[in-house]
Order: sequence, then structure tokens, then C-alpha cells
Amino acid sequence: MTRRVAEALATGFGAACLAAAAFRRGPLRLVAPVLAGAAGVVSGRRGIYRWASPRGWVAFGLDATWNLAGTTAGLAMHVLQWALGTSGTYRADLSERADLHVYEAGPSFHPDFALTWGTVVSNAGGRVGLDPATPEGRRRRRFVVAHEALHVWQQRWLGPLYPIVYGGWVLGGAAVATVLWWRRGGSWRRTVTTLAYYDNPFEYWAYRRDDHWPPRGADPALAWGGGGRHPAVARAGEGPLLG
Repeated sequence: MTRRVAEALATGFGAACLAAAAFRRGPLRLVAPVLAGAAGVVSGRRGIYRWASPRGWVAFGLDATWNLAGTTAGLAMHVLQWALGTSGTYRADLSERADLHVYEAGPSFHPDFALTWGTVVSNAGGRVGLDPATPEGRRRRRFVVAHEALHVWQQRWLGPLYPIVYGGWVLGGAAVATVLWWRRGGSWRRTVTTLAYYDNPFEYWAYRRDDHWPPRGADPALAWGGGGRHPAVARAGEGPLLG
């Protein structure tokens, strides 16, 4: 048995046990260990958790319990990558011991945008790729580490509340943006994108952490604050856990 196979089995078993304990009462008591165990096997096989660091253990524990909804979404993304034939774009160099999975290509809502479901980042390379030998590739890799890795941790922290809060902001922001556009004119699409997406607190935090605020596609009159990194983010540091 290879070391990585042993890690896959141990991670899967540990995740299943944690989920069984966390969901021992309620409708998920049977399915939760299966989902957590399956995700644990995949994550262990690919060696994403930083066992040498406390944050790796925190990530593992949250993924098997509080963030099981995000973990399940991540499993679905793995399946989508396989179904779409993009599973071969998996980037071990950005995933191993980084507490997340990174695919250079895959499903996304826009060719330039990455899409993070649970622990899985899809289309991380956008249209420029992740080649460290090119300036565009290096910039994109920084984006993955600073922006998308933060989304992974946001989901871990908020667990099942994350899609509710994120989705609620998108819907509410779109409604407010439509009323505002009706009164002030201009581009409806840009107004909605700014208020519903860019001004979403989760996105605002991630773009600030990546030193990329306001984004080029945002309406500067509606985007929060000015350029540069938010002071609280600067104090927090560069680690994926701290944001």
C-alpha cells in the first residue's frame, strides 16, 4: 500500500467517523458519513490537507461536519469535471497541502471567472492559464491563492449559512440594482453586477485581499470604498485561513 493510498483511507475513515458523530441525530445520520467519507478519500488521495499545521486539521474537521454542504458541493464539482472531460486539468501544484482542490479549467459562469464550490476551485486559469513562466499565469496563480482560497475558508466558517447569505445578497442586490437602474439609467447589467456580485461582502473581502479593488467590471460610483487592500485584511496576513 502506498503512502497516498493509506492517507486516502485514513482521511476517508476519519471524515466518516466525524460526520457520524456530528449528524448522529436527524435525517442526515445515514448519508452524512457516506458523503464525508467519500470526500475524505478524494482529499486524502490528493493530499490536500496540511497535517503539519493546525489549520489543516481545522479544515479537515470543518469539511466533515459544519461544512458538509460545501463538501458535498465539492464532490459534485469533481463529478462535473469528470463528466465534462476537464478532470485532467487538476493542478496538484496548487492543491497539495493547500487545503483545497484546484482545476485549471471546468465549469464557471464566465470564461474569466473561477467558480468555487466547497473545497473545489473550477476554471482557476480562466482564459490566461496558470503557467508560472508567464506574467499572466503568475498573476492568476496569486488570484487563486489570495481570492479563491479565501472563498473556500468562508464556506468552512459559515457552513450551511454561506449559500443562504451569499444567495440572499445576490437576489437582494439584483432587486435594488434594478430599481436604481430604473431611476438613474445607464447599464442595467453593470449596475446589477456591481451591487449583486462585486459589492457582495464575500467578494469584496476576496477582491481586497487580492489587491484588486475596485475590479475593472464594477461601476466605480457603486463599488464600495476605493482601491487598495482593506486595512483589516492587511493586518490579517497572507495565509488561506486568515484571509
